Amino acid sequence: MIAVEQSILSGMNSLRGKLYRCFIICVMLTVNVSCLKEKLTVISEDYYQYKEDSDDVFIFYTDAHFNNIPGGTYRKYMNRLYDYYNILDVDFCINCGDWLNDNDTYDEACVKLDFISNDVYDLYGLNHLLVLGNHDTNYQGRKDNGSEANTGRISNDVIRSLFFKNFENNYYLFRSNSAAFYVLDTGLDWEYNMSEYRWEQIHWLAQNLQYNTDKHIIIVLHIFYNNMSEFQQLALNSMNVAESYNCRESIIINDKKYDFTNISGKVACFLCGHSHADYVDNSYSIPIVCTRNFQADGMPTFDICQIDWDINKMRLFRVGSGESRIVELSKNPS
Repeated sequence: MIAVEQSILSGMNSLRGKLYRCFIICVMLTVNVSCLKEKLTVISEDYYQYKEDSDDVFIFYTDAHFNNIPGGTYRKYMNRLYDYYNILDVDFCINCGDWLNDNDTYDEACVKLDFISNDVYDLYGLNHLLVLGNHDTNYQGRKDNGSEANTGRISNDVIRSLFFKNFENNYYLFRSNSAAFYVLDTGLDWEYNMSEYRWEQIHWLAQNLQYNTDKHIIIVLHIFYNNMSEFQQLALNSMNVAESYNCRESIIINDKKYDFTNISGKVACFLCGHSHADYVDNSYSIPIVCTRNFQADGMPTFDICQIDWDINKMRLFRVGSGESRIVELSKNPS
């Protein structure tokens, strides 16, 4: 037995040994892929059946509220997410904000935002959409260790330079295989009025939609509702723009008219976070889709979304805590 072990160890340093190691690695990778696919099949056997008919496949997750970055559960959860993205050949990811919690100093929060931006870019390039959450501004944090809470808010300009350095702005347009995703910055939950910065985004959205050539549009933001009942004003105004667009109507925003009467395409849905809950709100003509927090019930929790425009549906296959869902998207204007 000893001689055999010595022979094997010696062989591992030879070409045969290197080939053997490659073989073992390939077997391990095959097992890992098989286990991962088996886990997803348990969640829904329909995933692979419908994937072939899907125009876009993306991961949708939100509200991680990591206490320690990159320590704690950050790397474990993000590695799990990347496994699904990579092995299941997902097109891109959308995170709807609130990576941070409320216990950071100003400097700590800045370091974290910079790290997150670099980390997701290294893994996904531009195929990972970042959305600013209210907690990502560190508005409940501290200026320094000797300061009180609510003194460490980070300005929009600093956030842009750290968190959105790979994008054109804190709000931006992303085009996938089949749709245009308009990402908005809703800011803080306790700021209820429409600020100049919020109106700037509404005008930007309306201006882009006025000359839109995309057939399908999705609007992405962190907050639609505060406390599941109060409207976030930027969200409400963006819904007004989107419904006017889908109805082929003109809209006047602060004395400026936007004419949607001769355009094409539709706004299919809104995607949001903040509420730490699964819901689909159909009280408007455009559905609002929210997903649970990323660390729900102590496990990585997110949706893998498949959009099939031919049947006007989005299937959300749940990984982690909760149930899979099917969402009827807004219909093409008649």
